[in-house]
Amino acid sequence: MAAAITFGAGQLNRANQPTATATSTPPPAPAPADSTQARQVVMDVAKTSVVKLLSYTPENVDTTLNEAVALTTGEFRDSFTQLIRDVVIPGARQKNITAISTVPAVAVESLTADTAKLIVFIDQTVTTGSAEPELIPSSVRLRLENVNGAWLVATFTPL
Repeated sequence: MAAAITFGAGQLNRANQPTATATSTPPPAPAPADSTQARQVVMDVAKTSVVKLLSYTPENVDTTLNEAVALTTGEFRDSFTQLIRDVVIPGARQKNITAISTVPAVAVESLTADTAKLIVFIDQTVTTGSAEPELIPSSVRLRLENVNGAWLVATFTPL
């Protein structure tokens, strides 16, 4: 992430720098925005964010999901906030729903300094009341946006 910002600034500054001479040392090459390290960062953010967005118990649903709102941005933040307040939180309390999510796999589709597009595979175990837990596998296309140095969920589209 910082490497991506440095890369952009480096490109702007190079045009204004004097030509290198035999006695001067060229500036170090900036790290590309789409590097192995950058991909690992966004994959880790995707895993953590999805688990926090989709995991709760009736006892902690308010706190957990309201804290998860901070991991979102833009229109998705608005729709997620409305969904949890109008549907998920009341439903979890009334029906005694527990949802525990894991992310067994994630893949980066594309990555720039500002946006990452990923495919995230999710295993969500949902228990309603005293019923047997139900495993619900799914996958989503996630778009993360780099907002002031933090990768936030901008879209969450089921596949």
